Amino acid sequence: MLKSTPPIVPASALNALKDYLRISLSNEDATLLSLLRASLEICENFIGTPALLTHYSEDIIANKCWQKLCKSPVIAIDTIMALSVAGEEIALPIDSYAIDISGAGIGKFRGYNLSGRVRIAYQAGLSENWSDLAEPIRNGIIRLAAHIYSNRNLDESTQPPAAIAALWQPYRRIRLI
Repeated sequence: MLKSTPPIVPASALNALKDYLRISLSNEDATLLSLLRASLEICENFIGTPALLTHYSEDIIANKCWQKLCKSPVIAIDTIMALSVAGEEIALPIDSYAIDISGAGIGKFRGYNLSGRVRIAYQAGLSENWSDLAEPIRNGIIRLAAHIYSNRNLDESTQPPAAIAALWQPYRRIRLI
């Protein structure tokens, strides 16, 4: 089971969207923030990775084999806790498991003589800050939010327009099953 805490869309992103749309008043800020969150989610689904640093909690069945974490690139693995049958978290001795983060940001966990479920809390994303995010990704998110705002009365698909998809294409990670 994977749980996440969505990143906060910063005021600088809202200001960039308002500048792009030439909106100076703040009466539509809530709507625009909502559109930015939706655009960020569409972007992350398209590129196959979290754009902004996101906190995740993942429950897995412990075993001796290396197991990949669901999201990448992993920036940090924060905590590893055993889970009781009732779902309570129990601290694990440091020598009962191993963790690894590859150069490509793939997070992995391996248990030694562990059985049952383990909860791993970690952080993953391309960038910690909006301003450090690659410019084509930022521009695509802003343009998609503006596109949705401008066409809000039309029935739209969840696929980004071709011009926006072209901005994100170089960052797309495709998982082979």
